[in-house]
Amino acid sequence: MASNRIGPEPKPGELIEIFLGGGIQHWAVYVGDGYVVHVTDINTGLSGINLVSSVFGLSTEAVVKKELLSQVAVGKTYRVNNKYDQEYPPLPRIVERAEKLVGRVIAYNLPERNCENFSTLLRYGVSLSEQVEKKAKVITESMALFATAAVAVMVTLAFIVFRN
Repeated sequence: MASNRIGPEPKPGELIEIFLGGGIQHWAVYVGDGYVVHVTDINTGLSGINLVSSVFGLSTEAVVKKELLSQVAVGKTYRVNNKYDQEYPPLPRIVERAEKLVGRVIAYNLPERNCENFSTLLRYGVSLSEQVEKKAKVITESMALFATAAVAVMVTLAFIVFRN
């Protein structure tokens, strides 16, 4: 099963965003000749998606790998997405620094040390993860809506009980 690229061919040092489905993306750094450097679950090799305990902020371990983009993104759509270039200038020697990390085991947790944080740290020297911030905002807004609805139900029930 092939992958689907949106937009231009990646250039060494660029960020690759791979769409996994359900609003989840996996991030990697393109290092040339069809390869990316990225973090994966140390036990399963999956691209950051099987790190369940990390969702709750618990650190787990991930390994830095250099793999063919066509294998990492097999059956998925991907694109070059250097979305922070306007705010942060790309650092020199991105590929060199990325390749030095291959094989290293690193701490991983979804809120603070995920694949997007890893990739942006290599490109910009700043750890950024917009997808986690967006998900946290949606969860917070959903919880607020649920709490408001719960209060409305309790007030209605109290009114019915005390009216009788």
